[in-house]
Amino acid sequence: MGKKSTAEATEKILKAMSSNSEQGLAIQDISKKADVSWDCTKRHLESFVKSKIVREYNKEGKAHYQMMCPITKSDTLFSLPLSEEHRRAIKKIYATIKIVWKQITNKPLSKTLVQKIAVDVVEQKYKDIPRGWYLYGELLVLSFEADEDYQEILTKKEEVDCVKAVCRDYLGYCDASYKIRRHQYEKKDNKLYLIKEDLMYCLGYSDFNDSAQKMKIRQLLNEFAVTIERTEENAVMLAIADDFVAETLAIFRHNNEEELRKARSTIMNVFKKIWILAATYEFYESLKAFYDKEFLQGRFFDKFELLKDNALESLEELNDFKPKGDFPKDETAKKLKALMGTAKETSPEDKIKRKKEIEKIKQEKGEKGIDRFLQESFANSQLS
Repeated sequence: MGKKSTAEATEKILKAMSSNSEQGLAIQDISKKADVSWDCTKRHLESFVKSKIVREYNKEGKAHYQMMCPITKSDTLFSLPLSEEHRRAIKKIYATIKIVWKQITNKPLSKTLVQKIAVDVVEQKYKDIPRGWYLYGELLVLSFEADEDYQEILTKKEEVDCVKAVCRDYLGYCDASYKIRRHQYEKKDNKLYLIKEDLMYCLGYSDFNDSAQKMKIRQLLNEFAVTIERTEENAVMLAIADDFVAETLAIFRHNNEEELRKARSTIMNVFKKIWILAATYEFYESLKAFYDKEFLQGRFFDKFELLKDNALESLEELNDFKPKGDFPKDETAKKLKALMGTAKETSPEDKIKRKKEIEKIKQEKGEKGIDRFLQESFANSQLS
């Protein structure tokens, strides 16, 4: 079954069960209501049980299935299901953060800050609550809402002490959102998100008359291209990201300062769309620790397709600034292409080996060598 068919079956089964959430249904009844084959329904239900979306129980000698948490609630990211136990725990954490923060400082408490603190508390005290890396870092699937009246608070001393410790940890970074984000990225050693943060800043504020600043942008682009984790599911996203990097490197190499200033806003807008696509895949991968893969495919498939289309369309905006002519070819470019040109999932050992080889080539040829590889990769992709 293809990804689209899997996604459609997932949504049909969940819809059928949601319409009868007060009582459980047998596989045969769910299959009939969803218009999905018995075998497919059974396979999906087994995965939903593992993800604690559905509970299985015996009734009159038959297995029955009942929704454990609402699927259609819109207060979670991507309308992801969340058990009432987890929902209540998250709200208690948010309420406690608000109280503790007022006790230790009179500095403002932003939504970004609350969500970063909450993730750290959950990782220490509630490890099974769903969370993942998304656009601006790691967060819980149930977002904090400043206007909501969170009444229940944490009562266990060790949990309250944990909140206090995490609040103090962020106290020195709370005066700006970028500081809050960066603190989280550095604490958790997330290189991709650190590169994204630096690249956003440099593309937006660098002086294109300064050769050192332009070289920094080219270095960050190269690092962005090789840092995204490569899996079988994100091959198209990686190809789009690689094309963006190659085109942007070519623009920086072959255009003067005035032309680069004209291209700045376009490059920024394209990168934002590329990042939304990449970050959505990061979120999807993060959530596999908490939800079944087939269920997530059903939730994310249409979103991925839309974001890929948007990103591909945005790449065309760079055409006005692209240099003409062929890119140089050399042995370094060929070797780098062999190292990076696959979108297949590789073993951890192969990933380490590839990164070491790339680093070796970088030391031998410098950033220009990697620039050339990425440019040639893009040029070849246009001919294939």
